[in-house]
Amino acid sequence: MPADQRKAMFGLIPPDLSLMARAREGGPHYIYSLLTSFHTTVAGGVDNSLFPGIKMPDILSYSTTETPQAIKKTAREVALFLDWAADPHADERHTLGYYVLIYLVVLTLLLYLLKQRIWRRLDSPDSKLT
Repeated sequence: MPADQRKAMFGLIPPDLSLMARAREGGPHYIYSLLTSFHTTVAGGVDNSLFPGIKMPDILSYSTTETPQAIKKTAREVALFLDWAADPHADERHTLGYYVLIYLVVLTLLLYLLKQRIWRRLDSPDSKLT
């Protein structure tokens, strides 16, 4: 939806949740809380108990007439998807990070053994560097 239509419908441009999982502390938990904290006001309108006056529609209760458990399951799936969509290569980076750490440990061990071998030669009584 274009920004001018969003502004006309909601008064303000609603938040873009695609990067919200990385931008806010708590990531997917923040999005889940945001999506599940809508309630009906006394006047019959919809508001959010965490962020009163937010200009975001309650998309989960409008799109489905399911039970609260189904809405919470959908909110959890949406939050996890948005977390993945914000950084789709995170799993690959974490796996690569483990390989790099293993490489550094092996390299450190080999360099330590090399240092021991060199200093053993220099500390020997036959050494001519005394």
